[in-house]
Amino acid sequence: CYIDSDLSGLTNNGTVLVNAIVGAALDEAKLSDATSVVLGGAATAEASKLDGIGTNGVKVDLGGQTLTVSGYVGENLSGLVGEGLVNVTTANGATLEASKLSTADSITVAGLTTSTVSAVDAATFGARLSGTGTLTVSGYTNQELSDITTTTVNVTTADGAVLSSSKLSSVDAILIGAGKATLNISTEDELFLADRSTV
Repeated sequence: CYIDSDLSGLTNNGTVLVNAIVGAALDEAKLSDATSVVLGGAATAEASKLDGIGTNGVKVDLGGQTLTVSGYVGENLSGLVGEGLVNVTTANGATLEASKLSTADSITVAGLTTSTVSAVDAATFGARLSGTGTLTVSGYTNQELSDITTTTVNVTTADGAVLSSSKLSSVDAILIGAGKATLNISTEDELFLADRSTV
């Protein structure tokens, strides 16, 4: 029944199965000899101490439980296995990539922090993105971002972007970046985007 003991000194060359109980704190340095870590209750981990429990966290089996991950900057957590919930909270300066956060059920941009994400990945995350921080979205063309609930969402467009109020209803500011952007012609779009757009 594992909580947070240091098991790195084990000399067993066979299978080391760790059963983590409620309140367990996962740390790759302490679990370096584990061949599998199975959650038996809600557990926590700092992102920088989780991704090394096997390649991209592949030795962690969620076991139908909830894993709360803090301090996320850009670690690859795609290897986590099993059913369960993975709730991630960012640190300031985080870069969010769908390929690295494919196992995340929620991504909270923490208050007083800024995270960056491509428009393609932001659309992939969709409603999984929340929090009271600032989300900076780059390379926007025509992606659906309306279901993002992060408090502040700032978008920079790519060349050829098509701007529509229905797809950008969650956005607070739109910077017309490289090249040109096209406005969907409707009074609703014009009023909405004029209030948010800068060049």
